[in-house]
Amino acid sequence: MDLDLNLMRMLVAIVDSGTMSGAAKRLGVTRAQISRGVKALEKQFGAQLMRRTTRKLELTQQGMLVYQHARRGVQEMEVARYLVQQMISEPAGHVRVSVPTALGDLLLGRLLIDFAKRYDGITLGIRLSNRVTDLISNDVDVAVRVISEPPDGYVAKHISTIDWHLCASNQYLASVPKIRIPEDLASCEMLLPPSGKQQETLSFATANGVSHVRIATKIQSESFPFLAQAAIDGVGIVMLPSYFSNHLIKKNDLIRVLPDYKIIRPDNNLYILTTPTPYPLSANRAVVDFLAKKLADELENFK
Repeated sequence: MDLDLNLMRMLVAIVDSGTMSGAAKRLGVTRAQISRGVKALEKQFGAQLMRRTTRKLELTQQGMLVYQHARRGVQEMEVARYLVQQMISEPAGHVRVSVPTALGDLLLGRLLIDFAKRYDGITLGIRLSNRVTDLISNDVDVAVRVISEPPDGYVAKHISTIDWHLCASNQYLASVPKIRIPEDLASCEMLLPPSGKQQETLSFATANGVSHVRIATKIQSESFPFLAQAAIDGVGIVMLPSYFSNHLIKKNDLIRVLPDYKIIRPDNNLYILTTPTPYPLSANRAVVDFLAKKLADELENFK
């Protein structure tokens, strides 16, 4: 039986993504092409390989057998491609990169432009998003994320810890009693990244341990530029990562609040995430190595 490797790759994409639409997106083809491919593959094997319902796809017993062998075949081709690329001195290929919006605008955008100028053989697909969690289903090769800890099932490279600052405008600080200790924040208007709760507890490292303050939020948003502008306009006290707040403080647009207290947050670690593979493509590895070094150097300036 002369099997088409593209059909085998298609079957693997369907099972791994969970839907024909997901497989079509991953492979860059139409859903109709995927449907025709399934029929062609089933015709070659003379057996039904999957049951299609309105809710999901299920492999038949024969389909599971074909999938297991197809997956090994696709992996072997990936190994062959990896080994061939190692014979080429210059990394080449297409890398899909997902980065947080604010970090992308301030730092990563410039770094990725420098990378593109350095590596002629590598093309980049850049997505600015704070919401991509599943790299496989979202067709992402490399993701930069500020999180508490890396999710299971990914290769994670820790780059740096992120400091958070409280800042406000002169206008707002003049309108409230002097803020000397974290407990003074309880009566202030707070502008924070989203937590889904109107009432939130902020934690601070102090000389005597950890101080917890219950506060009410005036505005919550994923957009740091929006929160910063609200603070500049005198709406309240904003909490921003140091890489975003530092340039506003230097321009005197905002003033640090409680600078002697360190904010304790779970989402204070910067990681570069990739999917596990024994043979990472040279282009992916080049992106990870470049960003790891450059980001660590840049963020050290914001400590």
